[in-house]
Amino acid sequence: MSVLSAAVVLVGLIGLLNLVLTFGVIRRLREQPASQHPHPHQGIPANDVRPTTLELGEQVAGVDAVTIDGTAVQLPVAGRSLVGFFSPSCSTCREQIIPFVVTAEREPADVQVLAVVAGPDDDAASSYVEELLAGRSEVLVIREDEDGPVQKAFGIKGFPAFAIVEEGDLRATDFQVSALRP
Repeated sequence: MSVLSAAVVLVGLIGLLNLVLTFGVIRRLREQPASQHPHPHQGIPANDVRPTTLELGEQVAGVDAVTIDGTAVQLPVAGRSLVGFFSPSCSTCREQIIPFVVTAEREPADVQVLAVVAGPDDDAASSYVEELLAGRSEVLVIREDEDGPVQKAFGIKGFPAFAIVEEGDLRATDFQVSALRP
């Protein structure tokens, strides 16, 4: 009987030690700065709600790109443009493709619509490209690796990301295309 009592006391002490250690871990996690906490948009700090490092009104860096059909594009384009950034590794990007295509179709004909699909050239990326081209025929789709030149020009730090650019200046940016207000 004393062996059983000793075993119960030992298990109780181990459980108590586990509880104390768990509280210690929780306290340490709460003490970490907010920049180390995960964010739903691929590790972006929770206190930073902009998808770009550019400030509104800041000039987008010039960059040359090639669309999937071989058309050379110099960014930023003259006039007004709607730009969307997607990545097959992003869980919310697929949900934003249809709203992006619908928004692109509603834009006036003089607005240039660009879509950038970032990441490896695989079946997932190809399906994104097909969905983006299913709407407005004037959508220019650019394929590039993660952290490619177009993403760097806009300072993209998470996906999906959307921007409105006028005469090279960033006018609006958000993680949801429906939230863009120039």
